[in-house]
Amino acid sequence: MDLSYKINKKAIVFSLGWLFIIVMPSFLMVLKLTSSFSFGLILSSFLIFSILSIFKFNYLLTLNYSKIFLFLFFVLFYMLFQYLLNNLILQNFKIIDTGRFYAGIFGFSLTFICCVYIAYYLISVNDNVFYRASKIVGSFLIINSVFSLLKIDIFNTGLAKPTLFYQEPSHFALVVAPFVIYFSLILKRTYSLFLLVFVAFWALYIQNATMIIVFLIALWISLRIRLLNLIIGLTIFISLVALLGPSSLTYFKERIILSPDSDNLSVLVLLQGWENAILTLKDNSFFGAGFQQFGVGTALGSASDKIHELIGIYLNLYDGGSLAPKLIGEFGILGVGAVIYYCFIFILSVNKIKSIDRNSNRIIIFSYCSIIGVFIDFFIRGTGYFSPSVYMFIISMFYLKFKKSITFFRG
Repeated sequence: MDLSYKINKKAIVFSLGWLFIIVMPSFLMVLKLTSSFSFGLILSSFLIFSILSIFKFNYLLTLNYSKIFLFLFFVLFYMLFQYLLNNLILQNFKIIDTGRFYAGIFGFSLTFICCVYIAYYLISVNDNVFYRASKIVGSFLIINSVFSLLKIDIFNTGLAKPTLFYQEPSHFALVVAPFVIYFSLILKRTYSLFLLVFVAFWALYIQNATMIIVFLIALWISLRIRLLNLIIGLTIFISLVALLGPSSLTYFKERIILSPDSDNLSVLVLLQGWENAILTLKDNSFFGAGFQQFGVGTALGSASDKIHELIGIYLNLYDGGSLAPKLIGEFGILGVGAVIYYCFIFILSVNKIKSIDRNSNRIIIFSYCSIIGVFIDFFIRGTGYFSPSVYMFIISMFYLKFKKSITFFRG
């Protein structure tokens, strides 16, 4: 009893810290205290960094920081090099937001170090504690999804699709993606199928294309089906959507067809990010516009013009629509390399997770699910670097690196 109590207590504390990361960034936006995830994630990082430093200081001192800080130094050096090259030497970019640049440098450094801290701390976390904590977090996310299904606007946001602690359904879908994949893998087949049906129903009822992608990826991974079967399943799925009525069919049809002639803002925002990134590399500099300068020092294409024509303002210029074009537009050739590298580890993670036993180390399973889930941020719907899903992705990458090193050392 005493041991069970301790494990449960640790699981509750761990889950509260976890919820802090995935809820605070969006909840502050719901309360209209911030306009992006950045402040909430940086604040969460500061608090977690402080707590770990106080209570796990001796353990964290055992980590070899040399390679980590060398990598951080290289990234920061490249950012400063871009700043000097583009804006002082080549003068390719006439406008630069120095506030975004230096605030981004501070935020990136703090969140990066915090991700390393959490990843190394996870090495010492009992697998049973992690599993219990993940169930607590999963239960919270289900409750949040039920509130959104009932369209209960507790915080009087006035939004068309209130999603409780999340400003919009897409933000919720990005956060929930690794959890859906994770639980569809570790739960018994009956519960796994029930979860997938619930996710599909939520996406169709709320009408959210991002969650549809989450469902399809989870289905592909959990059922271990071939890509051809996934395509067939997608065709059947679209047919089912059509049965729900013309409005549902129109909603998804507008988002599936990626055409510059589209009047759908979601499609135009996605195309805008890629167009602006490519134009920046082609017309301005192969080094990119610079860190946090997407939408400031990047070129604007026809998609941006069309968005402005439709609604009178430029929309989602800073986040690039998704993470991949933002990386390419800001970091140039290095950003292209980062996107290619992600595609490589995505394929490796899919192959690994499809062959892994569902009773294996739960933290390792979740880490692979986070790597797979952030695919949506990269290519479908992104909110920039400072998002909970990207945060969990970085933690997972470092955890797997540390775990491999320790396993090798002990072997």
